[in-house]
Amino acid sequence: MMTIQNRNDLNQAFRMRADSIVVSDSLIGGSLLIAERVQNRRFPTVVLKRITDGESCKVSMGEGVVIPVDREMATETLDMLEQLERMNIELDVEEVVTRKINLYYGS
Repeated sequence: MMTIQNRNDLNQAFRMRADSIVVSDSLIGGSLLIAERVQNRRFPTVVLKRITDGESCKVSMGEGVVIPVDREMATETLDMLEQLERMNIELDVEEVVTRKINLYYGS
């Protein structure tokens, strides 16, 4: 398991094909949590695309975790989704509070 503190750590985990990560950075962690919901069709990307500067929404993740999504978080999540799709990586959130995420790599 790798601990992710920034985008470089995340990219390194992808290159190493890490199977489990814990994300300490709130922007990256929140983006990955929301990206997993999008991948599993539990949250529509259109909501992320419609958030403009000065606007936000809250996304309930379970386990008492609510993520405030502003334009920065929405943009990061959309970028993350593109990267995950390009690299054929699927996410599985194991623990919401600690942001422990399992990664599955397609062929």
